[in-house]
Amino acid sequence: MNPKKKLILDSALSCFIRKGYHASSIQEIAEEAGIAKGLVYFYFKSKEDLLHSCLKYHFERITIEVKRHLDTDNLSPRERLSGMLRYMFTNSAEHSDLIKILMREQAIHVNDELAAFFVQMRMNSLHTFSDLIIGIYGEDSRTYAIDAASILQAMCNEYTFYLLFNNNFSEADRLVAYIVDRLDDIVGGMIARGAKPLIDYSSIGSSHDEMVRYFEGEKNGWVKPIVDFKVQLDKIKINDTQREELISSIQIMEAEFESETPNKIVIKGMLAYIRSLDLKQLQEPADRLETILNQLN
Repeated sequence: MNPKKKLILDSALSCFIRKGYHASSIQEIAEEAGIAKGLVYFYFKSKEDLLHSCLKYHFERITIEVKRHLDTDNLSPRERLSGMLRYMFTNSAEHSDLIKILMREQAIHVNDELAAFFVQMRMNSLHTFSDLIIGIYGEDSRTYAIDAASILQAMCNEYTFYLLFNNNFSEADRLVAYIVDRLDDIVGGMIARGAKPLIDYSSIGSSHDEMVRYFEGEKNGWVKPIVDFKVQLDKIKINDTQREELISSIQIMEAEFESETPNKIVIKGMLAYIRSLDLKQLQEPADRLETILNQLN
């Protein structure tokens, strides 16, 4: 991740936790980061966009750490599951202020991109749980693995809220053991009854694809090239005037693509200016944006 962007995200998280989302201003976040306010707006178009990026950044770090726990070769599937649950509960304790702010400040809007990210994260968790369940209980549990993983996921969510509001994370180890014991009951009962599962791999896959398509939509194809422009802008050597004009061009294109009826002439003008600089690093994202632009109605 770009160091400046990471600095802004860390500073914003610090402000949101200390003051709350609505009470924090972009100016205060910039001062916390020790940068100009305009630089925040270069990377994030609004405070809401910054919040969404903070949440993705926070949960991506959790995902990386969870994967590290799972990649430990000398542990059994049961020990991996216990370690993963213990980390999840401990991390919730460490970031309890942020979680409580998000729960309290319900006016925070979750955009389509962030919603799609949460859908993907939830699906990754479901598949991780189901793989561990099969590893613990064997092939007899495969038919019920997604059902059991869904129940396990629900238990984790509910007990996290309980621990948060009782401020009693000293019970985390006891809770992990309790949940794994309940999973024994659940999976054992499913296998013993031999009933048809409610959810299986084929049904969960199709519903996931449908949810992602719903939230992401076709219009977001322009997002990655715009991000690529911003990343490359930190690397290329140009004078201050050109840099300011490039920043302005990127922001104008971003605003047009986000509108209900993007002005193709304006976007083409910005792309023409970018191409006129003859900077190799910007040609590939410019080509992709032009392709997307030509596909617009």
